[in-house]
Amino acid sequence: EEEEVAEALVLTSTLGTDAPWGTQHLLGEYAPVGQNHGRRAYCRRRSTRAQGQEEEPVWLYYWDSRDGPDVSGWLLGRRIGGRERFGRAEHHEATPPLTGWRVPLDGPERQDLSFAPQGHSEDVVMSEEKRLAAATAAVERAEGEVYRALEASQSSIDGEGGSSQKTALQSAVALLKESAVAVETALASLVRHERAARREPGSALQEIGPLRERLQVSLESVQQELSRATWNLLDARLALP
Repeated sequence: EEEEVAEALVLTSTLGTDAPWGTQHLLGEYAPVGQNHGRRAYCRRRSTRAQGQEEEPVWLYYWDSRDGPDVSGWLLGRRIGGRERFGRAEHHEATPPLTGWRVPLDGPERQDLSFAPQGHSEDVVMSEEKRLAAATAAVERAEGEVYRALEASQSSIDGEGGSSQKTALQSAVALLKESAVAVETALASLVRHERAARREPGSALQEIGPLRERLQVSLESVQQELSRATWNLLDARLALP
């Protein structure tokens, strides 16, 4: 029998940066690495830029019933078979479940947590509530970046002049460009949510429309402010000796 090629999985939370601290270090991409107890195992690694080194890995793996039903199923842990376990799903199929995860182990099933095949998480079938929560979280994250960029721009434009104002304006222009990218990324996410919602029951499709309008307003604000900040930066450069 030919073995199927396993896809990488991505663990996300609809709470975004508001997810509990104990969840944040679990989020990210899990690449298939070997097997355990007859199932594919996955490992998540990501670099810690501030320290120039890698964080300890987190493993997603299956554990059979040899140690009893309470520790059987798909697990998230520091290492395969180790005592430090972060989450569990009472699921015994050949592939990890996308939902139904308990993090921590003795907690209830987390409605905000879900795995998705690497690619676009919006394409995964989900409930109306989860889709709207994910779409809203994407919009709010983008709006937060826009708000910070607009504040930085206004502060730099109101500066006292000189080289310090030029530096502040340069930073503001960079932030505005980054926030524009964030909004465009969120807009693309909403388009994928809308496409998936058309295949699902419920009113999610109607609710996503106003969210897209919010992002369009944010994008227009960023573009206008970017033009203004760019002109002010040019003036600041010309004013310097």
